[in-house]
Amino acid sequence: LRPSGTLSPSPQSVPSSSSASSDGDLRKAKWFEAGSKLSSIFNLCTATVGASALTLPFAFREAGIFYTTLFFIIAVIASVYSTIILVRCKDATRLSSFEDLSRHVY
Repeated sequence: LRPSGTLSPSPQSVPSSSSASSDGDLRKAKWFEAGSKLSSIFNLCTATVGASALTLPFAFREAGIFYTTLFFIIAVIASVYSTIILVRCKDATRLSSFEDLSRHVY
């Protein structure tokens, strides 16, 4: 702990290198525009992979390889079907965001 009671490193202990300055440049780069399709896909994938990566070993151990694989296939089919429904609703209503679509439907 620092004298101030925080866990952050003191400024003297942070190494200064050329990679540190390039990291700052990378943080400023706009990899994904807010609200873009790519940003939404990345967010969905990271949320899904994060939760499932922790539970996969337990699922395989408890249910076995056959039933776990079968469940994954059913989950993929349900995911693709729900995406198709969302795209059809978007095309029918001509709304451009999920928020607008949900307000229009409900």
